[in-house]
Amino acid sequence: MYKTLGGIVVFNPDIARLIENISSIRYQVDEIILIDNGSQNILEIEKIDMVKNIKIIKNGSNKGIAFALNQIIEYSKDNSFDWAITLDQDSVCPPNLVLDYSKYFDFEDIGIICPYNIDIKSKQESYKKGFDFVDWCITSASCINVSRCFNKVSFDEKMFIDLVDVDYSYQVRKNNLKILRDYDIVISHQLGDLKEFNIFHRIIEVTNHSPIRKYYYSRNCIYLCNKYKDDKTIVKLWRYKLKILILKTIIFEGKKLCKLKYIYRGIKNGRRLSKGIGEKAYDY
Repeated sequence: MYKTLGGIVVFNPDIARLIENISSIRYQVDEIILIDNGSQNILEIEKIDMVKNIKIIKNGSNKGIAFALNQIIEYSKDNSFDWAITLDQDSVCPPNLVLDYSKYFDFEDIGIICPYNIDIKSKQESYKKGFDFVDWCITSASCINVSRCFNKVSFDEKMFIDLVDVDYSYQVRKNNLKILRDYDIVISHQLGDLKEFNIFHRIIEVTNHSPIRKYYYSRNCIYLCNKYKDDKTIVKLWRYKLKILILKTIIFEGKKLCKLKYIYRGIKNGRRLSKGIGEKAYDY
């Protein structure tokens, strides 16, 4: 029998959505912990009835998603959990998530089991069934094998937010572990303010993220390219994604100049971060 933890990272969450999140997972796992990254509404969170039996780790300030995710894995290891399910504050899990994942718990060399994720505003659907192996996955509702990943893999706290899960996935695979995607589990999540454009019968998805998220994404694209500079496939992929980010911002998004300025700063600071210099401070 495997022992499973549900770990939820929160930062100023919508209380109603957080309640829905907790309700969806609480009876599927052996324990839930909340990692609070300095929420201004922490008193409201603590007043939620079902939180009385949930451990809350309060960081006091926003230390970033990577720091909080490492806390979940460390707590899992210290308390003898076999699997840790990492949840965003707005993740709502289907009632069969853990039961379906458990079909793969005995598979060899599995580092992460992840769902098929669809943005709530997207028109795409899941037609696949069963599972396959993927190069990387997002952390929302992913299930990490604690014993296989602990001491080998960790979330890179330099990255703070954005592409943290991509980097973790690459580390998992570098340690000869696999990422299994379960297509029978579909999770809806919100990726920015997604809008879809039909250009010559091709759907173009634009996230419309805030300038600060553009900053972290571009910074971490550069950081990933340097961190995995010996892997030409990774470098080519994230250089391409950075170019697409810039093009979509110019063509489709509002506040273009502001967002492009943040992207430029992200690229500059990504280079500094890659050299171990640290970010050049400025007022966000």
